Amino acid sequence: MSSIKEFLQFYPMLFAGAITSTSIMFAVTYLVVNRAENIAELTRIIQNIKMLAAITYVVALFSVFAPLSSISLFNMHSYFTSLLLLWN
Repeated sequence: MSSIKEFLQFYPMLFAGAITSTSIMFAVTYLVVNRAENIAELTRIIQNIKMLAAITYVVALFSVFAPLSSISLFNMHSYFTSLLLLWN
C-alpha cells in the first residue's frame, strides 16, 4: 500500500515529464516533416528546371539544324562527318 502512496507522490512529476517528452517529440516530428516537405518542393522545382532546360535544348537543336533539312542527305552526312572530325 505504501508503494502506491509513494507512486502518487511522484505522479505529478511523471505526468509533467510525459507531457514535456510528448511535446518535444511532436516538435521534432513537425520540424522533420516540414523540412521533408521543403526538400520535396525543392526537388519538384529542380525537376521543372531540368525539364525546361531539356526542352530548350531540343528547341535550340531544331532551330539550328532545321534549316539543314533543305540540304540534301548526302551533304548533311558529310556535314556531320566533318563536324565529328573537327570535334575530335
